Amino acid sequence: MLFGLISFCAFNYHYAPWTTLIEISLTLFWGYLSWVAATSESSKLAILSNWPHLALGMLLINWPTAQVLLDLFPALDKWTLPALSLPLSLAFTAASYWIVTRRADGWIQMKLNREIPV
Repeated sequence: MLFGLISFCAFNYHYAPWTTLIEISLTLFWGYLSWVAATSESSKLAILSNWPHLALGMLLINWPTAQVLLDLFPALDKWTLPALSLPLSLAFTAASYWIVTRRADGWIQMKLNREIPV
């Protein structure tokens, strides 16, 4: 399935006129790849078991990051844009994950540590 999605996207990119189908198929590929990596029990992917699930954050943050980069640097080409936007998106996603979970952990701890009137 992964190979089929990436092949479909590559074929459309190189041989067909540009449509939003290219972006949709590539997004499906990345989402499915993230899901496979998150749910796999393979020993080869054991290094990922302690990582947070960042797929949704990457999906939500990557497009705006790429658009801001294009607005700031309109001369970026098709290779430089992903080379800049993906690491920045990952950094923003990881930072937002840690900010949110620390706040959530603090709120939960505060609620659990309060005294319950008897």
